[in-house]
Amino acid sequence: AAQDVRDKIAPVIAQFRDEIDTPIVQRYDPSSSPIMSVVFESNSMSLAQLSSYVDKKIVPQLKTVSGVGNVNLLGDAKRQIRIKVHPEQLQSYGIGIDQVINTLKNENIEVPAGTLQQKNSELVVQIQSKVIHPLGFGDLVIANKNGSPIFLKQVATVEDTQAELQSSAFYNGRTAVSVDILKSSDANVIQVVDKTYQTLEKLKAQMPAGLNYKVVADSSKGIRASIKDVVRTIIEGAVLAVLIVLLFLGSFRSTVITGLTLPITLLGTLTFIWAFGFSINMMTLLALSLSIGLLIDDAIVVRENIVRHTELGKDHVTAALDG
Repeated sequence: AAQDVRDKIAPVIAQFRDEIDTPIVQRYDPSSSPIMSVVFESNSMSLAQLSSYVDKKIVPQLKTVSGVGNVNLLGDAKRQIRIKVHPEQLQSYGIGIDQVINTLKNENIEVPAGTLQQKNSELVVQIQSKVIHPLGFGDLVIANKNGSPIFLKQVATVEDTQAELQSSAFYNGRTAVSVDILKSSDANVIQVVDKTYQTLEKLKAQMPAGLNYKVVADSSKGIRASIKDVVRTIIEGAVLAVLIVLLFLGSFRSTVITGLTLPITLLGTLTFIWAFGFSINMMTLLALSLSIGLLIDDAIVVRENIVRHTELGKDHVTAALDG
């Protein structure tokens, strides 16, 4: 299907204006849509502080919830270390920009140095040369002149800033950080959402003063509403079917038979759903709701026809087969 769409689009791509990018055709994956969105806002934290707290304290806990496939951040301010090189000072020391770049690449790393065997255990050794504090970048040695080291801070300015925002999130007109929660492909939406609510309540007690969260999207609400609609349809259908048979046929036996048709069929359907590993989702609920309506109509019509054949003098088995 995706290839068919690409084939249809290909002939008209040449007619696009130059500033229009080539269309991307992708298959829709329901698991790639968030089942829940939560916004965090604070009146005591900057956006950078809020982003750091949510990224380090909230997101890791949400990822541990059973059934959660991924957690995405929107509107977060990512930390960025900017190094502004001064060309005049580089020239005065006879240093090229390549030396600065290579120093940053080679010095700000963690290098494995092998392992140490100790009786029944094995220890991994790493050389820690990664810069921890932003000011540490300024102390990196980029060259040596006449036996004296030239530090990065002598030819550049190091700034601890934030990266350009790729997305923005607002809640009640205030800047916020949004968290989108995606479920794994085989997880149940309602169960994952319920467990996420429980995790958020536990995290709420640990949040600093002034930090609040609000669930702004919850896809389980639609599923819960659909389940209620199906249950209401079953109850209303069963009551109406029983009343119609009782009023028009006047037979208590026919009323009982018609009334039992719905729960027996529903029980069998749910058994097969469980046996074949299907889940209760929007599609299965829609199919169940439609089939219940057809079942009620057919049960009344078939039972009325069986009664008619019985009144013609046929035995019950023959009347049931002919009806």
